[in-house]
Amino acid sequence: MVIEILMNEDLLTKDLQVINFLKDYEDVIQRKKAERTRKVKN
Repeated sequence: MVIEILMNEDLLTKDLQVINFLKDYEDVIQRKKAERTRKVKN
């Protein structure tokens, strides 16, 4: 992920705002995967 690369290169600080964004992003990805799984089963 681009954000992880930027943090590893010290181009982006890992502050609370970035951490919250990453959590929200992961939540969205998980929800979308679950929705796709439900659509395939139906």
